[in-house]
Amino acid sequence: NSEKDEAGKEVLDTPGIKVWRLVLTGGPCGGKTTAQNRLATFFESLGWRVFRVAETATILLNGGISFASLTEEQRLEFQENLLKTMFQIEDTYFSLASTQNRNC
Repeated sequence: NSEKDEAGKEVLDTPGIKVWRLVLTGGPCGGKTTAQNRLATFFESLGWRVFRVAETATILLNGGISFASLTEEQRLEFQENLLKTMFQIEDTYFSLASTQNRNC
């Protein structure tokens, strides 16, 4: 059971336990990793379980894909598959978080 709070953030409603999904966005060297580490440290100090999802584009591009060498059709297919992969990875973590016995 997932729902949204007053701010539009998605939460999973489990008796006494909340699961939050937080998305950090920004350009290269924008401080996303630093913010992620600080947030994780903060919430872990409160006893929460924190899962960190790796950036999907980085995973795929580090696998040898050169975006610049792809045709327009290949780029579109790559981006479609990137989104599918990203959503699946996020759903995997969210599903696992929903089985935890503490806030995530």
